Amino acid sequence: MSLKDNYYNLGKEASAKPWLLAAGAGGMLGGLYGIGDGSTNYYNEATHSSVIPRAVQGASAGLAGLGGYQLGRGLKAGRLGSGIIGLLSAAGASALTNPKLKKDRFMGLPY
Repeated sequence: MSLKDNYYNLGKEASAKPWLLAAGAGGMLGGLYGIGDGSTNYYNEATHSSVIPRAVQGASAGLAGLGGYQLGRGLKAGRLGSGIIGLLSAAGASALTNPKLKKDRFMGLPY
């Protein structure tokens, strides 16, 4: 392999783009879930205290899913097997980072 080919292969393998994309997409979906969750965010406010923990949970699940997928690909598990490993990794990370949130009650509103 030439030096030029080696350089381009390293750029593909060691790139931070997939990790940033996974964290960004997971964080965005987690934040949207935090905004739309009616049991903890009664008025669907973007500045509610439940939005940031859900965004962090989504970002960690996205990173774990990508890490599991790449681990499976590195172990030659194939695309389907790597996808299953990625889904299980994301589910495990999501369960481990599940925040304990205080629920909004209709009768306990601040006014």
